[in-house]
Amino acid sequence: MSFRMPHSKFRHVYGEPVKKSHCYENIRISKNAHDTYFSCVNPKFLAVIIESAGGGAFQVIPLEKIGRLDMDWGKVSGHTGPVLDIKFDGFNDNVIASGSEDTTVKIWHIPDGGAREIRESLLTLEGHSRRVVQIEWHPTAENILVSAGSDQLVIVWDVGRGEGVRVIDCHQDVVCSIGFSWTGDMMATTCRDMQIRLIEPRMATVAQVTPGHSGTRSSKLAFCTNKRKIFTTGFSKFSERQYALWDVKNMSQPLKMEVLDASSGVVFPFYDPDLSVLYLAGRGDGNIRYYEMVDTFQHISYLNQFQSASPQRSLCAMPKRGLNVKGCEIARFYKLYATKNFVEPISMIVPRRGGPLKNPFQEDIYPDTVAPTPAMATEDWLNGANAAPVMISLKTNSSLKTNKPVHYKASENQLITSDRNNELKFRFIASDNSIDYRPLAERKYNKAEHNGGGDTDEGNRSFNDSRRSLLVESSSFTLDSSPERTNRSPKLSSGKVNPRQRYSLQEGSPATERADFLNHDIEVDNSPTMRSNLTSSRSFRKLQRIWTRRQHSVDPAIPDLPAGHTDSDHAGFPTLQEDIESMDTESTQPSSVVLEESMDADDRSRDSDMAKESRSDEENYDPNSGPSVSYMRHRFFEQQEKISQLERTVRQKEEENVRLLAELNALKEEVRARKVAEDYVKEQHESELLNKTVFFDCEPGESTTDLVLPQDTESIVI
Repeated sequence: MSFRMPHSKFRHVYGEPVKKSHCYENIRISKNAHDTYFSCVNPKFLAVIIESAGGGAFQVIPLEKIGRLDMDWGKVSGHTGPVLDIKFDGFNDNVIASGSEDTTVKIWHIPDGGAREIRESLLTLEGHSRRVVQIEWHPTAENILVSAGSDQLVIVWDVGRGEGVRVIDCHQDVVCSIGFSWTGDMMATTCRDMQIRLIEPRMATVAQVTPGHSGTRSSKLAFCTNKRKIFTTGFSKFSERQYALWDVKNMSQPLKMEVLDASSGVVFPFYDPDLSVLYLAGRGDGNIRYYEMVDTFQHISYLNQFQSASPQRSLCAMPKRGLNVKGCEIARFYKLYATKNFVEPISMIVPRRGGPLKNPFQEDIYPDTVAPTPAMATEDWLNGANAAPVMISLKTNSSLKTNKPVHYKASENQLITSDRNNELKFRFIASDNSIDYRPLAERKYNKAEHNGGGDTDEGNRSFNDSRRSLLVESSSFTLDSSPERTNRSPKLSSGKVNPRQRYSLQEGSPATERADFLNHDIEVDNSPTMRSNLTSSRSFRKLQRIWTRRQHSVDPAIPDLPAGHTDSDHAGFPTLQEDIESMDTESTQPSSVVLEESMDADDRSRDSDMAKESRSDEENYDPNSGPSVSYMRHRFFEQQEKISQLERTVRQKEEENVRLLAELNALKEEVRARKVAEDYVKEQHESELLNKTVFFDCEPGESTTDLVLPQDTESIVI
């Protein structure tokens, strides 16, 4: 008895690659050794996992953006580890999920037309303790996502609420593949422990488990939803590639298991439930095999294969609503080249006589397909409801792309800067206070007088007076003879120092001279002339070093010292002179301590005399003498604040423009759909009117009163 091949209308299906000008070039396809698809596609975008330094990333490209691309255009980065799997939401073409080695799953929104770079995700799902290797969206319920990690856990997520609702802990090793049934009530998995499991995800229980392929390498599956069967690919114990078909009702034995070849690449299955056609593509292969599921004892019938000389790293398949119906295209794959940064679309076409002009729509190869509309809400599915997917006809001429809004809490506009203290700086700049550079003792004294209701005017006059007489009494303090006396600031062992007094002990004086010095009242001349004479022996480099230290310890945004100043010019900087005196003496506190305490929030909140002098310098600015340092600092702060305000305004305008452009595109799409519908109704009306019109040929002068008309005649053409 001779064997006869079953008849099939897909026997002569052939693959047709597009022209090179319609391919996608310069995409750095990931070299990760993980067994995943590395890409996904929908009627709007193509997404590919790419190589990225300093974390994981993938690239999202609009389908119409063909040719050579900028390497970083459409880059989506936010993971701290390499991205391992990506999947588009079946109900929203602008939403994509990604799983990474950083143990997180992120949800992203891609604007229409794409974006040059995206760094902020809509949502981050955290629950795995090790890397996330597989993710899959639910086929009928809205906002349900399943992820599998190397921690051997499978987590069911409610993306709408951003939390896990079920945790399935039944695997003994890493999950290799996940697939849902037609209604989404069952889920099948393959695992490194060589077992195939049928799981009820809402109850987190295993319905069936059976040994799968005996090889230890990765195994993939495709749920043949309309046939209630599971198709798997894997390796035998002799490292041969093979496929198997399992019945969901009884998985104890496979219905069919055959060897493909002896290659080493993982085989990825793609199933078309509308036509019951199965495609197989192996990593490192150049061909795509396709089979047909039949209701005979053979179960699977080999059809043909598409061959290419270039090996493939992986493939992704376009959903049915994104195919070219007029060109008899039943499938389209996007081939990721293994040897170069290149993605090539390949169309699987059914040859028909007459072409698309004679038969614009082939109903036998385009039955109703899955629509981008959820069949039930998240709560309904979690409560036990089941529903088949919503179906849609491909005969309509309107667009089958989704234009759904995404509701999420937008982050506030923030100034992006590499300086972690930027917020504190601008908060300080926005205040009306100035830094008080006076010694700590004098500032505390004025503060005590202010709080206690003392004579503050007298204290202010004593501070502003250019000639002050400061008395140092021997009874006010004594020197400590302990070894710690070698520090720059001597200890005060007894007594209290009058805050209004300043003291200066020469560093080179012996102890006996100091004791003699302290036993007498000394009047110190603190006039500007005296200070100028004291600083004449100081080097300019020492003054500059003190200024630099103060600049970094008080406010990093203070401008540098104005150029052209000589030693004599520093007489106008009493604060620098005070620092020099504090460095050269052993009876005062270190300048670093003074500077640190001078930044106290309580002291900065007081409007000091130096702040008044700073404002008076600005009001009495003389162009001939040049600007003062306080005036320059004040102008610098004002310019910095204006720049930050302009940057925030520009950023808000850009975001508003993007939002308006998206709304405009949605309105254009709606207008176009309405116009198509109106044209269709008009065409149908004209066709019906034409069917009810009677044509007569009459000679000139012939009477038309004797014409016999049908009863449903609406118009007469003579």
